[in-house]
Amino acid sequence: MDRSEAEAIYDAGREVVVEVLLAMDRRIQQLEARVEKLERQLAKSSRNSSLPPSSDSPGETPRRSKDRSGRKRGGQPGHEGRGRDLLPACAVDEVIEHWPERCGCKYCRGMARNLFKAWPALWTFAAHKGVEPTNNHAERALRGAVIYRKLSLGTQSEQGERRIARLLSAHTTCRLQGRSLFVYLTDALAAHARGDPVPLLA
Repeated sequence: MDRSEAEAIYDAGREVVVEVLLAMDRRIQQLEARVEKLERQLAKSSRNSSLPPSSDSPGETPRRSKDRSGRKRGGQPGHEGRGRDLLPACAVDEVIEHWPERCGCKYCRGMARNLFKAWPALWTFAAHKGVEPTNNHAERALRGAVIYRKLSLGTQSEQGERRIARLLSAHTTCRLQGRSLFVYLTDALAAHARGDPVPLLA
């Protein structure tokens, strides 16, 4: 509403001004109620509601575990175990080796075939120092991309998926190398504009 419209309402008389003010007050109350409802929804997280942790925003403070003693889970050093003690070798009368018979089910055959193919890679960590025995590092590196895909619902196009995959790959590589993603993207765009080869991340 501009000044001319306000003056026209004022000139229309007392009743018109009162009706306009009441309508504006009702509208303000509706908007305030809507803002309050939206603020309550935004304030919800996995810490104060039944929402899963994956629904939290990237800036949300991670949920603390209930145990704040600083100790690791499981038995503590010096704790007496409750397992069954093995007999000493001198007390064993006979050792009987029991091997299962060959199984002909498809599940076991498939599992054995996959193990046979991956058998050399399963023990690489034992022969080469510095190789991790699990792929936990790779799984943690993918966690950010998985959360992004879930929150953004994807790009809904194949070209957009390729673009996001390349950007996320560049982001993770720059983070591991201690480089600035902004500087790398600026150099890449400048090189593309000049017709030069794109700088490598390796």
